[in-house]
Amino acid sequence: MARGRELYCGPDGIWRGAAPGDRFTRLRGYAAFDQLVPLLRAGIHTRGQLLDLLPDAGPVLEALLKAGMAETSANDRPVTGSVHLDGDGPPADTIARILGDHRGIEVRRTTVDEAAVAAADVVVSIAARLPDSRWLLLDNWCARHGTARHLVLVEGDRFVVGPFGVPGQSAGYRDLRGRRLAAGAADELRALWAHLERDETQRDAWWPPDAAIAAGYAARDVLAHLRGESAPGRLHQVECRPVDPVSVAHPVLPLPPTAEIA
Repeated sequence: MARGRELYCGPDGIWRGAAPGDRFTRLRGYAAFDQLVPLLRAGIHTRGQLLDLLPDAGPVLEALLKAGMAETSANDRPVTGSVHLDGDGPPADTIARILGDHRGIEVRRTTVDEAAVAAADVVVSIAARLPDSRWLLLDNWCARHGTARHLVLVEGDRFVVGPFGVPGQSAGYRDLRGRRLAAGAADELRALWAHLERDETQRDAWWPPDAAIAAGYAARDVLAHLRGESAPGRLHQVECRPVDPVSVAHPVLPLPPTAEIA
């Protein structure tokens, strides 16, 4: 069965399909929905196996696929890979729990270095204060070893997530940094980032209350990448602010090679 869809028998005995956006479809012309629907919900049978079990289900199965109520098993294949979490705090804990629900994913939470980057499929770095030079170094390691990387940062009163960088395909931290410097106040930004990295005040990390939302965006992108799909966050940085009802996405494209800003 397709994600976000429901098949159920109504009080009048007629089977229905419900899709997002309060879209409903009455299903007629097939007498064995009570046998077909549990098989679709289980999601463990191929189309051929379903037809072996219910030979007359071909036309209705095709209709459900065409209507988007059912889907092939391509998106349900096991997710496998290794993810290195760099950092701690509520976002890291939540991302680890989400990814840990997938048995094929190995999650590591040791100190990140080049060897750790080389051994991972994805690195997710979480920080309560911008670690500018360390993220530049991480960007270099990921580019050298072809490792995808994601960023989760507290900036002011909000989380910023992404972009999800795939070397040679989408923007990483160096691209994001360069575009921010080119937008204005470059000297002030450099001074602020140097101060944040020195962390002279040694303040305790402050985490906005939207940690679960930020972690959800990051985990969504990681899972898509490990499935072999394009991560939704590969071209955007998402802002999650506690006072806003919805998150805001800002496009972030790779810089041309000649446009890199130190």
